[in-house]
Amino acid sequence: MSLYYESKASSQLLRERKERLERAYLNKRPGRVPFTLFPSVAWAAKFAGVTAADLCFRYDVMVDVGVKMVNAFNVDGVDSAPLFLPALDLSLMIIAFADYPDTAMNFSFLTGPMHDILRDRYSRWPGRELPPDAEPQFRGGEFMKPEEYRYLAEKPTEFLSEVVIPRVFEALSKPSSPQAYTAWIKAGMEVQKYLDASMRIGVESSKAFPTFPMAFSVKPLDYISDHLRHPTNIMVDLYRRPDEVMRAVEVITDITIKFQHKVIPPLVDMAQKVFGTPIVMAGFPLHLNSMLSPKMHNEYY
Repeated sequence: MSLYYESKASSQLLRERKERLERAYLNKRPGRVPFTLFPSVAWAAKFAGVTAADLCFRYDVMVDVGVKMVNAFNVDGVDSAPLFLPALDLSLMIIAFADYPDTAMNFSFLTGPMHDILRDRYSRWPGRELPPDAEPQFRGGEFMKPEEYRYLAEKPTEFLSEVVIPRVFEALSKPSSPQAYTAWIKAGMEVQKYLDASMRIGVESSKAFPTFPMAFSVKPLDYISDHLRHPTNIMVDLYRRPDEVMRAVEVITDITIKFQHKVIPPLVDMAQKVFGTPIVMAGFPLHLNSMLSPKMHNEYY
């Protein structure tokens, strides 16, 4: 790989990749189709010669493996660094803490150490509930009863913070208790360690890969499916109580739009002033949409 850098300055490579991606994002024709690598945690661990458990729970291993992946797969045409810092979707927090965007964004991913601290019932991790070389699993669960749709629609923040979160996280099962306060503090410290590890890998990847600010949000029906009712149950709800589901979707949609209005403008400013680009990316996980009929898809999406 060093021979490649000797033949082509990384600054030129970075500029080419940035222009290629910007043209693609702006619906223009790039010189060729950009692509990226997004390896699974278990595969990346095996490639680097470590266990998936170490990769999920040790920040020094995360950084070492991240840098190794960036350098090993730094081939022309890859337009995003092959970053794979192990984390699972925890967008439950985005709506629960929508009035506090920084908190919501910081807790929108579930890491291995956070799993140990908060003792969530969503996930399973290598070296914990799974063998040390297994892939982390987000299993979800039923944390809202069907009769609680009204509560979700009428008082969403209160319902999520006071009812759902204590059900999901064993360490937070008694809100306002010393146990819960301690868990929140420890989880916040782990978030900062995770962000620090991400930053260290980002510095390495920025030598050859363009960086675009990114927000993260939810698709309302998927939010209810993944974090509150479980996909199996919501498929039943769509037939048995469609009006209640739709009302909850509309409420979460409004919260999501307001949240994005808080999060996106500062990122647009950052993109222009720091990264010299008009591009801001926004991630919206989609899971349930492929399970619906075209009619239901059009109604709920």
